Amino acid sequence: MTTTTHNEHIAQNLAEIAGAGHLILTMAKADTWDEAMLNISRDEQLSHRIVKRLSEIGFNAQELDDNTDILAHQRRSPKISTAVCSGCNATALYAKTITKKCHITLGCSGQWLKPIAYTVKAQ
Repeated sequence: MTTTTHNEHIAQNLAEIAGAGHLILTMAKADTWDEAMLNISRDEQLSHRIVKRLSEIGFNAQELDDNTDILAHQRRSPKISTAVCSGCNATALYAKTITKKCHITLGCSGQWLKPIAYTVKAQ
């Protein structure tokens, strides 16, 4: 049985939040977080679809609101994502690839967790 450390648990949760952020960018047809928030605020149906999808995958708006630092710098096009270190919980933005091991915190042996890939459900 594998034991998950507190930092690994936090990193996994943040990777899930980053993935939910990409899902929102895709559903809102927005390239940036600010653009997504604007599109959602202007379209009540879009807002309801996003809230419903987030609920289906186990998120609520407050979880995302509490972690806008993870979401704010992600982009849909060109795709920029946030990776989270499983050892020290540092975050790093990357475009296509990122090294396997953490390079942010001196002496950290953690590995980067990429955002979880969530899909948009067909209407």
